Amino acid sequence: EKKKRDEVLEVVRNLRQRRLRVYTLDKDATGGQNGGRGGSSGFSILPQGVVTMTVEEVLDFSANLLRECVPSYELKIEDTSKIGTWHFNQLIFDLAKYPQSFSGSLAQDLLDYMIYTVKKATPPSKQRRSKKKKQSASSSPKQPIIPKPNVETINGVLKAWMVNKNNQSDVARRAEAVLAKLAIWQSEGILW
Repeated sequence: EKKKRDEVLEVVRNLRQRRLRVYTLDKDATGGQNGGRGGSSGFSILPQGVVTMTVEEVLDFSANLLRECVPSYELKIEDTSKIGTWHFNQLIFDLAKYPQSFSGSLAQDLLDYMIYTVKKATPPSKQRRSKKKKQSASSSPKQPIIPKPNVETINGVLKAWMVNKNNQSDVARRAEAVLAKLAIWQSEGILW
């Protein structure tokens, strides 16, 4: 058990070192829509104020980008109060289904946004978790929507990078970056 953990941590360390090289790739992969509006927020396609947007707004913004290029595209949402992982996954897979120059970058941004929401909602210590459980048992305020990435999300992002029209030569490096992030998120206990 300890040997496995040490091996995984070594892989994570190696991947973190490679990550810097991957993230310094040419920004041309983000495509034309907004030319990397994300700037210092860490997002390529999503707008700079994404962290202040609701989950619904992020999903709607992203679907609108695809709709601008594929006018017949429509993301079906029957009840906006039930937006979650399934809807994000659907949009990510649709980015692969209808390839655009920004497909990989937007799918990556959506994954990163999902992780952001999970991190924001996850208490930093076990002590805070136990307090939260006690609170939620006694009162039930409306919980925020937290779309948590799953295996389908990761697969969808990899597919969206695969069909990316720009920088085909970078697809493998981008896929490696997604897997590197996945290993880091797993080692930090954010996913699975």
